[in-house]
Amino acid sequence: MSHLHQRLSSQKSRQGVSSSERSHLIFKRIGMKYRSIAVAAYTALVIANYNVQADDPAQIAKSIEKGGYATLQQLSKQWKVKSAVFAEDNGPYSATVVENWQLPAGSQCSVLRINDQFRWDYQYWIFLRDNKAWRLIATRDSIVQKYSPPEQHIVRLGKQHSYLAIREMTQTGTGVQTFEESWYAVRADGLREVFSIPVEGYLSGWNMPFDREYSIRVTGMTDEPTPTVDVAVSAKYVNAIENLTEVTDLFSINRTARFKWNPAQERFALDEATSQISEDGIRGLADDGIVEFLKHNYKELQILVHSPKAVIRQWVKLFLDECTACTEKTALLELLSKS
Repeated sequence: MSHLHQRLSSQKSRQGVSSSERSHLIFKRIGMKYRSIAVAAYTALVIANYNVQADDPAQIAKSIEKGGYATLQQLSKQWKVKSAVFAEDNGPYSATVVENWQLPAGSQCSVLRINDQFRWDYQYWIFLRDNKAWRLIATRDSIVQKYSPPEQHIVRLGKQHSYLAIREMTQTGTGVQTFEESWYAVRADGLREVFSIPVEGYLSGWNMPFDREYSIRVTGMTDEPTPTVDVAVSAKYVNAIENLTEVTDLFSINRTARFKWNPAQERFALDEATSQISEDGIRGLADDGIVEFLKHNYKELQILVHSPKAVIRQWVKLFLDECTACTEKTALLELLSKS
């Protein structure tokens, strides 16, 4: 059982995590013939929007650190904070203003981050000031971050757009760790997610035919004529069949993707016409099982089939032996028979 699975099982039982809070646990089974390892991912985290008058965020931070759990509970009750992250007293608590910037519209935004003494669970409180009055407009949970605290920064896209970005761990356990980054538009009525993408991760030692590591980084942004975000996608796949030690590296991929602002969706959406990888392919970097890996990397596997090294072709054969029936499997087996 993964560290995250253990922590979430406990958290769910004592906090009553429910789908109505937009939070859920995902347990993936990768590879039909391989041992099942549960990986718990708290992926749809609690985001709640508010409109309540508040004090200066810096003063609130000092009050929480001085008053501890009692002050935290008092404020949460006063503002009707819709979260069970701090349902139990795990103090002392740390409260820090981690971001403070002026929005293009002129309002000032301040982000307060709170965490318990174990640094497992975090919560962001987002404040907006206009007409010299502070308001709490949103909270955003980030739980089970023990091994890598969440990070945040401000993304500025030209002069008219700025977003709160939060990078956090989404999966962890034996041989697996993945991270995702989400961008939020700060509006008068709260937060709205406008962009989300896996940014880094690895899966190794899962008794699958391959191990993997990947990364995605932003390479460019523009706001004219349409707000656009360009990213570079990299992944490396290596042999994980233990009795085939002659094979190490399988292949690497390096692709680009472009996301453009979609007014109807009010978020950045993949521009398929100018991208070298699909949305499903991007998500598959972390989530692919054997069949999905075959479908997303068919061209690379074709190259392996034509390798002059017999041991590489043997790896493909062993890989296909573990793959359920599909069109791509049939095609590769036919190529193998001719090689």
